Amino acid sequence: MATSKIVSLIGKRAAAEPESAFLSLIDRDIESNAERIKPIPSSLFDRFAALKQRMQHTLDQEVQEG
Repeated sequence: MATSKIVSLIGKRAAAEPESAFLSLIDRDIESNAERIKPIPSSLFDRFAALKQRMQHTLDQEVQEG
């Protein structure tokens, strides 16, 4: 037979309030400044990938030397 468990959502709701307020702030900003929204250039993603690769290479070297 399955047992029931009562879970209080009060804490979860309270924890979600700051996140909800932040998302509302972002939503209002996007709506009032829609002309400023632009796609992220693919070159930026290429730079992120190169940075990640260099960081991984550095970490691998530290492990080998360590």
